[in-house]
Amino acid sequence: MQSEDSYFMNPKVESFLKKTKSCKTMRNTLVSTVSISIDQPMNVNQGGLLALQAFRINISYNKEPFTSVSRRFNDFLWLEKALSYDFLGRVIPCNPPKNFLTKLQLTGEEFMAQRISGINRFCQVLLASKEINLSDHVFHFFFSSRREFTLHQEEFNKHMIDIESQGILSKASKIASFAFSFLK
Repeated sequence: MQSEDSYFMNPKVESFLKKTKSCKTMRNTLVSTVSISIDQPMNVNQGGLLALQAFRINISYNKEPFTSVSRRFNDFLWLEKALSYDFLGRVIPCNPPKNFLTKLQLTGEEFMAQRISGINRFCQVLLASKEINLSDHVFHFFFSSRREFTLHQEEFNKHMIDIESQGILSKASKIASFAFSFLK
């Protein structure tokens, strides 16, 4: 069983990515030339009551295996929400819904195949979008360790709480959320 913090990156790739994070041009080239595939989820909770699973995202660069990261389904949902805030008014690709009824109607294998297909489609459309794929959120999602990604999420969430507490985005985001709910 893999721990959620396990990291699949080899040291050469990690070193390259550290340099890339500081150089925007290298980073943009990297993000726009990768391809991904999603593996079956693995259990990441250790001793907890609920079964937590993470999907392994295999990333290839110039058609060669490059690295992989693990992300939980909630991370995909978070990315969609973060991009909706950053690109307010733009259509953001949708994740498959987190739907308990669908889970009950399908067998475990059918449900997981449907979810993997949906998040794979979400990632492919995201990476194909020329503007959105250059977002810091996208870069951290695909190229940061679990720990770095969690820190990025926390920083963004704190920023959003500050903005919403000032009332700047609360009405606009509610209107956008309502409008986008019809597109899903």
